[in-house]
Amino acid sequence: MKKANTLFFLVFSAILLCSCKTEERRIEHTAIAYLEATSCYDLDVACKHCTPETADGLRIIQERILPQLPPDYIQQGAQAEVKVTGIEIVNDTLAHVAWWKKTPTDTYTDTLKMVKRNGEWLADVRFVIPEALLQ
Repeated sequence: MKKANTLFFLVFSAILLCSCKTEERRIEHTAIAYLEATSCYDLDVACKHCTPETADGLRIIQERILPQLPPDYIQQGAQAEVKVTGIEIVNDTLAHVAWWKKTPTDTYTDTLKMVKRNGEWLADVRFVIPEALLQ
C-alpha cells in the first residue's frame, strides 16, 4: 500500500509540474507575440494578444501618436530583440512576465501583467494618455 501511495504521489507531482510548464509556455508565447508586435509598432497584431481595454489604448496610440513619430524611430523598433527573463504565475488568472528589449540604441527591462480571460492569456496594460490626445 505504501508503494502505491508513493507511486500515486510521484505521478501526480509529474502531472502538476507538466501542467505548470504548459501554462508558462502559453504565457511566454503570448507575451513575446505582444511585445514583438508593439516593438515594431504593428499594433493591429498586438491587439490580438491583449485585453480589450489594452487594445483600446493601442488604437488611440495608433491613430494619434504613431503618425507623429519619425520613420527612423519606428524602424529601430522593428530591429528590436525581445526576450522573456522570468514568469511569475500569481494565481489561475494572473501572471507577471519579466522581459527585456534591445534595440540598436537602447536596452529596456520591465514587467508585463498577463491575465487569463476565457481560457486565454492576454497582455493587460493600462495607458496614461494625455487628455489633449483624446480630443
